[in-house]
Amino acid sequence: MQKCTVVLIGLFMLPVWCLARPERPASVFQAGPGLLISDKPHKGGDTRILPIPAVYYQQGSFSIFGPRAAWGFYEADGLSIAGLATIRLEGYKSSESRHLRDMGRRRDTVEAGLSIVQDLSWARISAEWTSDILNEHSGHEIRLNLLWRFTDILDIDNLELTPSIGGNWRSKQLNNYYYGVKQTEAIENRPAYNAGSSMGLLTAVSLDYALCERWTLFGMVSTEWLGSEITDSPIVGQHYRMSTLLGAVYRF
Repeated sequence: MQKCTVVLIGLFMLPVWCLARPERPASVFQAGPGLLISDKPHKGGDTRILPIPAVYYQQGSFSIFGPRAAWGFYEADGLSIAGLATIRLEGYKSSESRHLRDMGRRRDTVEAGLSIVQDLSWARISAEWTSDILNEHSGHEIRLNLLWRFTDILDIDNLELTPSIGGNWRSKQLNNYYYGVKQTEAIENRPAYNAGSSMGLLTAVSLDYALCERWTLFGMVSTEWLGSEITDSPIVGQHYRMSTLLGAVYRF
């Protein structure tokens, strides 16, 4: 039985096993229902639960999963290099919380960049750089991750566990756009605030289980632990932002 592999990058993670797997097929198309649960760090913000389509497409060295596309242009000796395009989903409207009332809208944006992935005998190391190409926040981010992959968890055939840990550096332009407060937006209990660059911690864990040759169930929880330049903002109410992705896909 050929196992259908789901790329569990979620919305915030780079390291994926499909970028340089030697058994990678020439073409894959998978689709099915998904559920995204996201928790923003802004004060008073509600947890968002959104039904979404889970789609993965891969043709040769090009792949698309959710808001992310990658094109691999170098692969040798376990090292792969790819160009990236991704959607940053940190925007908000002032109507989302009373603490954001009369704040200017912060928009989601599209970023492009580069990833470098090195396969080791025991894990995978990845580095990613992305930069805003729509000039919404005009900043950039660097991410480093270490990822492990375990198969047949609890002696269950086709059950895979993939934990990862890493860190990121966010530029001051990126942080200030989404978490800063302009002078014109300052009110009582919400002073003006300029966020600087920050370092953060990234953690994630994913599970996927092949029900049969074509159907696979998957789930992932990812958390970004925010640096003090973000958490000191008067509009931020928690030290992390978290997303959970659940779903099932069918391999056509």
